[in-house]
Amino acid sequence: MSRSTQMYSRCAALMMLTVMGVSPAFAHPDIAITLRVLFDMRRGVLTGLGESWTFDAAYSRTLLDQYDRDQDGALNVTETEALREKLVADLRRKRFFTNLTMGGKPAAGLEPVGFSAESHKGVVTVTFAFNVAAPIDLRGQRLDVAVRDKDYTAAFKLADNAGLQIRGDFDKKCHATVAPDPQGAYFAKLVVPDEITLTCEP
Repeated sequence: MSRSTQMYSRCAALMMLTVMGVSPAFAHPDIAITLRVLFDMRRGVLTGLGESWTFDAAYSRTLLDQYDRDQDGALNVTETEALREKLVADLRRKRFFTNLTMGGKPAAGLEPVGFSAESHKGVVTVTFAFNVAAPIDLRGQRLDVAVRDKDYTAAFKLADNAGLQIRGDFDKKCHATVAPDPQGAYFAKLVVPDEITLTCEP
């Protein structure tokens, strides 16, 4: 793409935001989430997925105000269950912001089977455990994983420390990497998300 074409595309995106009534200066998410992803492998077959979401301090405060009924700064079993029910109900129709694709086609859906929540110094972290609707054989294959909210209400950023982990890959034949995905840009093409790629040797 030429420099002039790039400038034209950017100007067009900014004009679109103006038409939509959104100033580029205010094009930011309401919620920032630090993401960690765990792949459950069994001899090159993906059987499950874990995701840990750590919310920013402001949204953590909102969650604690709503769900920390005894106001002790922690989330007990009852409070965690109430939060789980709300999140699962709201996020299920959004596929938990998580899409698995192989060759550009949907690979499998996710079913939540476990949930936990904790608050540390006022910052809330929730963890989802998912079963894959059908085990995905990745031997000699590639799986792309995108965790993103295209409405840009929430912005996901992979954690710098232990952001990607693989469990059960005793032969060390599976590898997870992350890279920017310009083709998946959204919010008038102003947001370029990261894409996670999981590959396994034959």
